[in-house]
Amino acid sequence: MKHYTGLFLICLMTSLIISCKTNVSDNFDDFNGYISSYTAQPISACGEISVRLNFEPNFENKKQINWSEILVLKPAINSKSYYDSRTKTVKISNPDIQHHQKYTARFNLGALTDVPSSLEYFEMPIERKVQVWNFHASHPEIKSMEEVEYHGHITYVDCEPDRSVIEKGFTAKQGNQDLKINWFHDPKSNKSNYTIKNIKRTDKQEIIKINLSMSGIGEDESASHELIIPSKADFTYMRHTNHDNDQISIFFSDPLDKNQNLTGLFKLKGRRITKTSIEFNRVDLYLESNKYGYYDLEILPGIKNEGGFPLKDKASHQVFFKPPLPYVQFAEKGHILPPNNSWKVPVKMVSTSGFRLRLLKVYERNVHQYFQTNRQALDQQTSLEKVGRIVLDTIFNLKETNLFNESTNLIDLSAQIRREPRALYKLFLTIPSELNAYPCKDPIIQHYQDRVDQINFDPSYRVYYDDYGYYGNHHFRDRAREIHNYDGSPCNSNYFNAIQDQRLLMCTDVGLVIKHEPEKNRYFAYTSNISDAEPIHGAKVSLYDYQGNNLITGKSNAQGIVFLNTTEIPFLAKSVAPNGQAVYMHVMDEKAISLSTFQVEGK
Repeated sequence: MKHYTGLFLICLMTSLIISCKTNVSDNFDDFNGYISSYTAQPISACGEISVRLNFEPNFENKKQINWSEILVLKPAINSKSYYDSRTKTVKISNPDIQHHQKYTARFNLGALTDVPSSLEYFEMPIERKVQVWNFHASHPEIKSMEEVEYHGHITYVDCEPDRSVIEKGFTAKQGNQDLKINWFHDPKSNKSNYTIKNIKRTDKQEIIKINLSMSGIGEDESASHELIIPSKADFTYMRHTNHDNDQISIFFSDPLDKNQNLTGLFKLKGRRITKTSIEFNRVDLYLESNKYGYYDLEILPGIKNEGGFPLKDKASHQVFFKPPLPYVQFAEKGHILPPNNSWKVPVKMVSTSGFRLRLLKVYERNVHQYFQTNRQALDQQTSLEKVGRIVLDTIFNLKETNLFNESTNLIDLSAQIRREPRALYKLFLTIPSELNAYPCKDPIIQHYQDRVDQINFDPSYRVYYDDYGYYGNHHFRDRAREIHNYDGSPCNSNYFNAIQDQRLLMCTDVGLVIKHEPEKNRYFAYTSNISDAEPIHGAKVSLYDYQGNNLITGKSNAQGIVFLNTTEIPFLAKSVAPNGQAVYMHVMDEKAISLSTFQVEGK
């Protein structure tokens, strides 16, 4: 076992004994009308001692008050008090108080307002917070065959305004020689980082003697520890990393002999090594083919460091080549208008052998209500059970040969369900856990339903009466809004409770463009075929207000144009072609679902 690969910790702390007697002015209740709060011990050296007033000193000579004498400590300290008018508080910030020293803070209330002589001064005890120093050291960093360095840090529970006491209290020796220590003190935290330099290596294992003393802050506490200096012959495997699936980097404790032949000294079962290279203490293995999952790595004895010392023991480790996270998405941006009167949807996926597709049909009579309720993003929409139902719920198992390369598949929905030309459809994509191709050590068992499965499409309903009439009351919770938290790992069952993608789909070849002409109190509408851009003659174009009332309806001319005169503000537009196909457009604001947000090219 190599002692230098661990993490070392020394913990020192001061002890603090607080008397049961607080020494706060005997009856604080008498000061309630003047003082609202004060500092309770123990306090930090980077904190503050304060007394907050219940009143604002308003006499004419307020500016003449020597605020540094209003709040003083005994024994005296260098830090002075001042007045914060915003909070009506007298403060001493960053008080330079010492450990194991009891202080009394004396507040001169009588200098600020008229009070009885018994309340002229308010006193409270002050002591510094318990201090704890923690020493950490990582494994040694090999700089060469001749030299190593140690890196680490010292943390402290309470701040140390004078960081030099830490530097003076920390020493490192190799034999009788004091080692050089470089410091970096983090000004934003109670942490000081160090580097122990110029540590010499020999053919034998040696030690560094570490001593940490708190005498600089008046404490008798100290602790010591020993860090291992690896010998030149103490040559070992340290770790491996793989950022890509065709390369792995293996790190050793020492710089390596660059001229050695590494053939046969590395084995990765199931992967062929095509090339090796040496860089300082690292060997890079280049692999053939893109494969993912867990593979067994063997490092055989015979590898030599720069000093000619060989690796004595075989090292065996498991390497995980991380594939892409499983996902399934619609292959194009925007909502979907399948072209040429088809009903085919392009879907792309990776790290899964298939997906689950659900189709929610928004009935023609409820399309207006759908837009009323759901003007937000698709993944935030609610109350879908009020406007439609799931009409298709199926799993596509496509059995791709290379599941870790992204593939795109064209799904023909016409073979699954009869389409309704004037309905609106919402599509949901998820990955069943049993189709997951991501390598996990343990089987995945889904414990929860996803947000769509949780929707109750047949809720209980009750009508009740009161003095003002009757109301319908749905007794169910809109579970579609529930979100299960998970850590983002595909080996966590909750990963597969997420809706991977969702879009709107319309079975139509009708396109609609609407422009407002406010100076003429009318709307200009143009309707055409999406497939060939030819104008549609005789299409009925209607505008509806927010409540669903028909404001106006007109028919397009041979150029596909119709003018709709109205002073009302339309919420929804609908165009119905002579062949019965229709399209909807929310025209009330910038969130309108217009043709610019629909994907019409297909794949």
